[in-house]
Amino acid sequence: MNNKFLVVLATVGLACGIVEAQTSSLSVGTAGLRVWTTDTKGPVQSSPAIGADGTVYVGSDDGYVYALDGKTGAEKWNFWAKDAVMSSPAIGADNTVYFGSKSSMVYALDGESGTLKWEFRTGDAVNTSPAIGPDGTVYIGSDDKKIYAFDGKTGAKKWDFILTGRVRSDIAIGAGGI
Repeated sequence: MNNKFLVVLATVGLACGIVEAQTSSLSVGTAGLRVWTTDTKGPVQSSPAIGADGTVYVGSDDGYVYALDGKTGAEKWNFWAKDAVMSSPAIGADNTVYFGSKSSMVYALDGESGTLKWEFRTGDAVNTSPAIGPDGTVYIGSDDKKIYAFDGKTGAKKWDFILTGRVRSDIAIGAGGI
């Protein structure tokens, strides 16, 4: 039985972001071995997401989201989000990659090609990470004091809810909803 798995770390360097992959195992105390390292052109403050095919998706303060080969770290594609991406990507069942940007935008990209599926402009920066409901609804908060719900396939806004302050924490979905 192979109990090894890939651990992907995103760390903030002084001048650039570093995305690093290490092997680990399910047994406690096993030291990881570095598999690959990839530099971005800016600090990485978001957590990476790993797709079903092993692709690693990560946002950077350089304004790009990167898709990296999970085995080699080679860049598959990148997408310019017009400003820093502090939002950790979320991956839908159909391999759509969702995230927000300081450009006030929420994006949905095809996970295979990086092609834009849809985008939505909020009233301020989007630094929170999206959550995906069981029906495919994408929920995300913005500094404009709103939580948004979008149809994950079309990007149509289902609703928004105004709060008393900026939304800086991620959305959590429970059995009864958000």
